[in-house]
Amino acid sequence: MKKLIFNPYDGIDWSTILRCKANLHTHTTESDGLLYGADVITRYKNAGYSILAITDHDNYRVKQRPQENGAVKYVNSWPWTIWEGTKDYQAPTGTFAMIKDEVLGVTANGMLTVQSCELSGINHINSYDNDYSGGNNKRIDYTNEESAIQALKDRKGVCVINHPGRYGETVQWYVDLYKKFYPILRGLEVYNQGDTYPHDRDLWDDILTELMPFMPVFGWSNDDMHRERDLFRNYQYLLLREFTAAEFRVALNLGRGFFSYEPGGSGNALAPYVNSVVINKNKGTISINADNWDSIEWICEKNIISTGSRFNYKNTRGLTSYVRAKLTNSKGFTYTQPFGFID
Repeated sequence: MKKLIFNPYDGIDWSTILRCKANLHTHTTESDGLLYGADVITRYKNAGYSILAITDHDNYRVKQRPQENGAVKYVNSWPWTIWEGTKDYQAPTGTFAMIKDEVLGVTANGMLTVQSCELSGINHINSYDNDYSGGNNKRIDYTNEESAIQALKDRKGVCVINHPGRYGETVQWYVDLYKKFYPILRGLEVYNQGDTYPHDRDLWDDILTELMPFMPVFGWSNDDMHRERDLFRNYQYLLLREFTAAEFRVALNLGRGFFSYEPGGSGNALAPYVNSVVINKNKGTISINADNWDSIEWICEKNIISTGSRFNYKNTRGLTSYVRAKLTNSKGFTYTQPFGFID
């Protein structure tokens, strides 16, 4: 018989929680993106996103385009006011002005901004909520993943490993890295730029098998937006009690959210949408109340061990240390974060 000991949605009041649509991996002309910063922000805002992380690469930039940061090689595209001015690729003055003097803040257009950077001289890692940009004008000041994560740890940041399918590292490599830097290293990008690396969900399962239930690694889905065709296929909803910087960190640290992949990239979020997750410890069930779903699968160690909106964790065979749910409809897929169990 199993006992639920980790619930990523614990303590959430679903009647009042804010569901904030977010993209946490985005590029502009400050590195190798093809859209100007002001254009990127406006497009995501118009598609209903309320949280955006602009994660320009730290190790190079495109020389053919005007650079608001003055062609500085190592970049942390911050604050958003660098895109305000009088030129045609800049927004009107004040559009993205910071209201709060903090690392994260609400802008004049009502979006919660994330100071961030993609550390790219190694296996790519997204750094959030700190000023680390990988180096200075002369050199990158990290030599491997561990030294990069240590640098942002010193700045009280948090990070996620991007598109792991690109690198070919072993499962043990990831497990060792998460163990060393937990809880600074909290996530894995399991959908990237559509579904460029389809085996990343299998890798996620392999990592969860080794680390759950005491070190949950959260999955995320990001556009990794470089050009127009990358827009709106990947998104997540972060669950915030208040629309603040502190609550963003809570959601990232505790896995308070669900994420989606919508191949058509409509911008209208047509994948299944989770309204609530209800735990009944007496009956040993997890129930999902959602809109626009055709099927729900409960997955453990790459295997579908149950189907339907209600999962009985006391009596389902094949359950080990975790389970995660996958909701499907004709437009796309939505995933919960993993739930953790002990015998």
